[in-house]
Amino acid sequence: MKKILVIDIDDVLVDSYMFIMLNKFLGTNYKEEDFSDYYLEDAIKDSKKLDEY
Repeated sequence: MKKILVIDIDDVLVDSYMFIMLNKFLGTNYKEEDFSDYYLEDAIKDSKKLDEY
């Protein structure tokens, strides 16, 4: 059977998974209500760290 890889680039399919990854990377416990911006990556202020993410 052929495998399919789905990449959710706009957080529509699995929005909570983005929080799990972001919190693990930053060592934080953010929730959806903590953000007013669309892009969660804005929580990463250091440009070098953003490149790692």
